[in-house]
Amino acid sequence: MLPPSAVKPPGIEWYIEAAAADGTSARFPDRGAWATSVVPSLPEAGWRDVKPPAGKPLPPGRIRARQLDYGGVEVTWEPSPSPGVPYRVVRRARDGAEVVIALTFDTWLEDCAPPAGEQEYVVTPLWLGGATGPPAAVRLTVEARKPAAPAQWKALPGPRRVVVELPGGTLGVWGWRAYLRLAGEADWRAVGEFPAGYIGAPTRTALLAAGGRAVEVTVAGVGVGGVEGDWAAPVTVTPLDETPQPVLVVAGDKRALPENAQLRGNVRFVDDPDRGRVLEFDGGWVELALPEDLRSPAGLTVALWLKPAPWAGRMPVIVSHGTWRQDGFFLQILGGNFRWHKAPATDCDGGAAAVGQWQHVIAVWDGAESRTYLNGALVARAPSDPRFLAVGAPLYVGRYIFDQDVYYFRGRVADVRIYPWALTEDEFRTILPVP
Repeated sequence: MLPPSAVKPPGIEWYIEAAAADGTSARFPDRGAWATSVVPSLPEAGWRDVKPPAGKPLPPGRIRARQLDYGGVEVTWEPSPSPGVPYRVVRRARDGAEVVIALTFDTWLEDCAPPAGEQEYVVTPLWLGGATGPPAAVRLTVEARKPAAPAQWKALPGPRRVVVELPGGTLGVWGWRAYLRLAGEADWRAVGEFPAGYIGAPTRTALLAAGGRAVEVTVAGVGVGGVEGDWAAPVTVTPLDETPQPVLVVAGDKRALPENAQLRGNVRFVDDPDRGRVLEFDGGWVELALPEDLRSPAGLTVALWLKPAPWAGRMPVIVSHGTWRQDGFFLQILGGNFRWHKAPATDCDGGAAAVGQWQHVIAVWDGAESRTYLNGALVARAPSDPRFLAVGAPLYVGRYIFDQDVYYFRGRVADVRIYPWALTEDEFRTILPVP
């Protein structure tokens, strides 16, 4: 159920607001809450002409809360006699700390990851843009629940990595911990922890391991209250003893481009005194189908050299696939700094772009975090969602998905490399031309 405005064109603002909330839910293990509808606060969402009724809305009726088998809490309440009233729902801990977990027109919600201990849920009716009414409240003690071991999961060999695939839709699991040991050894060591995928979305990540030697891998879910669950049955796998390879390289000249790549508009290969043969963009771009290995990668690295032309008044996009806060990823210059965006809601901003100077940029996503490196130095990092949301749109170098001048990159680009892996800083130095 959506507010009436959300099904009209201004509803995009509502969508962006909801996506922004989603972007806060990426630290390991995440604690969040979901309701089935959300009240937009932006006037652009169509509520600016709605006058709130006079007086205060009447309080809701009886409120109930119960803990579900997987650990979440279901909260229900009888509706306020005041028609059309939405509700603000707050979770309050024993020490007084409060979290607003929903603004909703519904009379129920599911708090999917409440902290363990005594909690109070407070439901307050309110008029949009007007007064709030008397609240109703209920208390209960949330018990920490131990997640069961995952029954279906995979460990596959990658280049000096083990690729772990875990099922989605595992209620009560808000993160995963991975453990590894050399085959035949007794002691396990923790090698990674990462947020679980959203309901219905599987998690796919890569764990670093020496190539050519058999290892055992196991995983455990982390649930409400940070309680670690039972370990899965170990899987033995031998990582490949080889260097990660890019799935896309744009360098040299047209003959070096992938077979399905097209030069469109005003873009050409030129000789540069500093970087040799490079691509020069002035309202054109390189376009190609998304490589198959980028449709469900266990990580992502985009690396390139660029020499931007002046961009005043524009938001040039250097490499892109998909749409902001919907799907895919892109690397952009925004407000003079680099933005590394990974859908659905991670904006990793940092590092100043320099007009007329060659700079080397590396953008990394490892399933839990996004990072940006400028000339070999880390300049930005942000928690990120474990989902990779590929879409049917092309992969572009030199523009965004929307064909508008404001998004065209102008300047020179050299040695674009995209990997379906999160390269490490050690790998930067050995396989990338980092300054």
